[in-house]
Amino acid sequence: LSAGLGLFFYVNQNSFANGENYFKLGSDSKLLTHDSYQNRLFYTLKTGETVADLSKSQDINLSTIWSLNKHLYSSESEMMKAAPGQQIILPLKKLPFEYSALPLLGSAPLVA
Repeated sequence: LSAGLGLFFYVNQNSFANGENYFKLGSDSKLLTHDSYQNRLFYTLKTGETVADLSKSQDINLSTIWSLNKHLYSSESEMMKAAPGQQIILPLKKLPFEYSALPLLGSAPLVA
């Protein structure tokens, strides 16, 4: 990494320490570099939505969705069972304008 690039952490919601205003990094926490999140939408599933629904409605192949979410879920079947409130990464260029990206927790620019 060099100055000017973004450094982002994916932190599992269970990594928050007892509801406090900080988190601890655990074995399920991931470091996402600029290249790994560029052109991606961090979409939170709404009540009644499934990954299969998103795949069909947005015309995104399930294998593409899985390839973007391997670091968030232990298996493709776990991803397919994602519940409302869970995040799914989707390719940004495929989505209509009304969807908005959610910021990653713990994002901060690098400084020299």
